[in-house]
Amino acid sequence: MYSEPLVTEWLEKYDNVTSFSFMVFFKLTEEEMMLLSKGLTVRLLFLSKNGEFALVHDEVDEELAKALGTYQGINLCFIFPGDYSDLEDMVESTVLEGLEFLRLKGEYLGMAKVRDNV
Repeated sequence: MYSEPLVTEWLEKYDNVTSFSFMVFFKLTEEEMMLLSKGLTVRLLFLSKNGEFALVHDEVDEELAKALGTYQGINLCFIFPGDYSDLEDMVESTVLEGLEFLRLKGEYLGMAKVRDNV
């Protein structure tokens, strides 16, 4: 269950949210996260889609990285209200292109549809 107030509100309103997760193997600045968000918003609006989403990020420190068998960095989740599974390829390519533009190493972890408080 997500604790972000906006995501909780979306779960109540839409019964589900769609989350796209990425791992970035570097500590991102707020400015870099805003650039990734703006790029995704522009592409969504170009496709005449609702550009509303939340960006949730969590730091993966050395201890957590060891436990997960990965590397340190930032886990990014782009969360959309409702079912956005049809946009998976577009979201994946847009965010990875943005990371490439910033010369940051990252990978797409996958998509998840989350139902209300499940």
